[in-house]
Order: sequence, then C-alpha cells, then structure tokens
Amino acid sequence: MEAPEKEESVYLKQYNEVLIHKLEKQMKQLKQTNYELTKDIAARKQAEEKIQQLNEELEQKVAERTADLKKAVTRLEELNRVFVGRELKMAELKQNGLHNWKKSYSRCKKMIIAGSLTVSVVTK
Repeated sequence: MEAPEKEESVYLKQYNEVLIHKLEKQMKQLKQTNYELTKDIAARKQAEEKIQQLNEELEQKVAERTADLKKAVTRLEELNRVFVGRELKMAELKQNGLHNWKKSYSRCKKMIIAGSLTVSVVTK
C-alpha cells in the first residue's frame, strides 16, 4: 500500500468510527425518547380511563338524584293538593258556620223579642 492510500484508509476508518459512535448515541437518545413517550401514553390512557369511570359515576349519581327530586316534587304536589283542599274546605265550613250562626242568632233574637224564647243561665 502506498502512503496516501494508507492515510486515506486510516482516515475513512476513523470517520466511520465517529459516524458509528454518533449513530449509537442518537439511537440511545431515540430509545430513551421512545420509553418516555410510552410512559406518557400509558399515563394518559390511565387518566382517560379514570375520567371515564368518574363520568359514569357522576351520571349515575345525577340519575339517582334526579329520581329522588322527581319523587320529592310528586310528594310536594300531592301535599299541596291536600293542603289546598283542606284550606278550601275549612273556608267553606267557616263560611257555612258563620252563616248558620247568624241565622240561628237572628232566629233566637226574633224569638226573644216575640217572647217565645226564654234564656236561663245555669250556674254551679
């Protein structure tokens, strides 16, 4: 081998070694990046699953609470109907009672004036 060819061969060998070293270093960095991405993807999937689970639980709680509120509203509406009916009945009885009392008072007054009714007070 001639000297220039030998020098070129040594140069190419060293150059190849440098390139291999750089490639190995980049390969190591890519493996590390791939590992980190895999971890991030797994963590994200786990977070998404947890969010899905929490959403399902929340939807269930909302459905249960809605059913409870509907029952409460139905019960309140029934109680309201009962109380309104009772109030109307009491007002009617009060009106009828007052009217009947006035009629009885008026009759008694007429009978007392006419002398056909005597009132006695009983004492113990």
